[in-house]
Amino acid sequence: MLAAAFSIGKRLEKNNKVCYVSSKAFLIKNDYGNNFLNKLSRIIAKHILRLHKVIILPFTKYPAESNDLTGVFSSLYSLTSDSTADKEKYPKIWDDLLEIDAASEDLFTYLIKLSPSAIYVFNGRISSVYKVAKFAKDKNIPVFYYEYGRCGLSSYTLTDFPIHDLYSWGKMYIEYFDKKNISIKKLNKYKKEYISSKFNNKFSSSYDDTAVSHYDLSIYISSTHEFMSLASDVLASDYANDLAFVKDVIRKNPGLNKVVVRCHPNQVNDVGWRDSLAPLVNYCDAKNIEVVLPDSPVSSYALLINSDRVAVNISSIAVEAILLGKMPQIYGWPPYRYVYDCARRKSLNQAEVIDYFASVMSVSRFACQHRYGIGWIIALFVFRIINKLLGLVVKNL
Repeated sequence: MLAAAFSIGKRLEKNNKVCYVSSKAFLIKNDYGNNFLNKLSRIIAKHILRLHKVIILPFTKYPAESNDLTGVFSSLYSLTSDSTADKEKYPKIWDDLLEIDAASEDLFTYLIKLSPSAIYVFNGRISSVYKVAKFAKDKNIPVFYYEYGRCGLSSYTLTDFPIHDLYSWGKMYIEYFDKKNISIKKLNKYKKEYISSKFNNKFSSSYDDTAVSHYDLSIYISSTHEFMSLASDVLASDYANDLAFVKDVIRKNPGLNKVVVRCHPNQVNDVGWRDSLAPLVNYCDAKNIEVVLPDSPVSSYALLINSDRVAVNISSIAVEAILLGKMPQIYGWPPYRYVYDCARRKSLNQAEVIDYFASVMSVSRFACQHRYGIGWIIALFVFRIINKLLGLVVKNL
């Protein structure tokens, strides 16, 4: 992150006045990453920040909780993998995240004084940057995000939208695909690899050959703890929870006899999945709707194949549904929805829709990757030292 910040900053310095701002809190607070890397990065950070004349705001510990805890809750769900997480259940993590959130509040208060024309956010926990990003959005200031990790892949990315704005990823995929002139040979190779990866993954290996019935409709929900860790005001989801989503799907698909709700297999990693799913299970029982729980070995693909209609919120199972020739009802705004909508606008032929969709999605991993490793840090150190030495030489002439 530091290498990226100063590399991008150096490029911007050619035509702009660049100010680097951080908080002491980010150098002393635990962000619950790898302990060794955290300690190493803090040691490096102190020296690099001093060398680059970064403004380090003093750390203020807020005695009271902020009114807007979106960033805190997002990080809490992400760190604990627990959809029932709260401050009583995880008091130490909660307090640490509150302090990081307070530092973020200090940062945007300082930014108000600067009146910047653009802001670059080098991301960590959502709790540490949420309020800065929200400030930029509220003030209509262009904001760019450098982040590790994106939808479905692990890579470093630089975007002009928040990482949780899933729909905008789809726009980026299309822009990248249209701009790149990829050979047919390479594209076919990418498509083959992509399709294989979708149907041969960690979830499919746990499915058994249990026969499934034929359904009028199958509904697929996301991992609750992962869904809840997404910052709601940038996600553009119309539903606060899975139950609200399922209720809306049932309302828009009346008169069906056989309906099944498939909980995401990854939800077994959610510490509180039984409690968080209880309202949904109770609703489905009352409506005579079958529920396939996260720990069930029933194949999601078998359910897809044996369903007349398929409905998802943001679950990526819709990708497999499209590749299988199903035309899913997509209620949320995941990245593949934008790609799918574009594909359908281009052609009414189902085979062409599937091929275009698969083509774009297969190269999405290349759409935005910007990595700045240790080599950049060394180069920056050398550059700054040479600059200082040359300055001293000129001064003494």
